[in-house]
Amino acid sequence: MSDATISVEQLYTELRQRILSGEYPCGMKLSENKLAKEFYVSRMPVRESFKHLEQDGLLTILPKSGSYVRSQSLSEAKEGLEVRTFLEALAIRLVIERGEEPVVLEECLTLMAGLLEAEPFDALAFGEMHFRFHRSLVQLAGNDLLTETYDKMRFRSSRQVFFSPMTPSEQKITHREHEKIITLIREKNPVKAEQFIITHLWKRKRKNLINLIEKQKNEAGSFRE
Repeated sequence: MSDATISVEQLYTELRQRILSGEYPCGMKLSENKLAKEFYVSRMPVRESFKHLEQDGLLTILPKSGSYVRSQSLSEAKEGLEVRTFLEALAIRLVIERGEEPVVLEECLTLMAGLLEAEPFDALAFGEMHFRFHRSLVQLAGNDLLTETYDKMRFRSSRQVFFSPMTPSEQKITHREHEKIITLIREKNPVKAEQFIITHLWKRKRKNLINLIEKQKNEAGSFRE
């Protein structure tokens, strides 16, 4: 097969899915040669895919060493969530001030509902749609700098936020909260909407991350003893 058999975008998408699904665990070294043989391409498309994955924050490329699946620490995830909370709080205020209709958010929510009902549950597809819902909210605000800042935070590849496993109960809670976001936009109350976004992201998800960080520290302390 020639290099035209699979595009860089297709190769990047496949490798990204393998990382997010855990097929390629954190710390694993990825070989350009092996992947080139597997996909019947030269090393160039593999190298380009690696660059995209590095930009996503999923891969660490070390000169003279190799390319490794990156591990995002819980502290990094917490810091990212803290910044994201207030970016989205600003976004929902701007959406309401601009009088935007949340049609695109409703479309995302409908697709997410379909994914929740499907068997077997596709966690990666749900994570992608979950991200799309929140990024669409930011984009709807009509502030290019806000969208650019949001994208630079690389939330699309945040395993602890969008791609972490959810229990059926957590899925239902998340779905109801997304419905509430749409309702609040239509109610045109920016203060209430901002507060709900902060509650949605900060109080529950941040608290969970802090608990995991504390647990991690305690386990590390016990090991040292």
